[in-house]
Amino acid sequence: MNRVIPLSSLIEETERLAKKMVDNGPMALGLAKAVMNLGARVSLGEALQYKIECFSQCFATRDQKEGMAAFLEKRKPQFQGE
Repeated sequence: MNRVIPLSSLIEETERLAKKMVDNGPMALGLAKAVMNLGARVSLGEALQYKIECFSQCFATRDQKEGMAAFLEKRKPQFQGE
């Protein structure tokens, strides 16, 4: 998500976005961060391969199952970082 905001709103908007991110699964968030950090240093092909590996890892977690169950049950997920 890219957008331009006034400098006077930067801190408030950054905090709002950070709070929204923290509500997501911690393992998936950590892997996304790892993909972005590595992607800035390697070739596109290597970055895409790493992304696929990390995406696959997410599907082997309890948090993924909790996220899907919460979605189907129309409730907020309770992620544990597992």
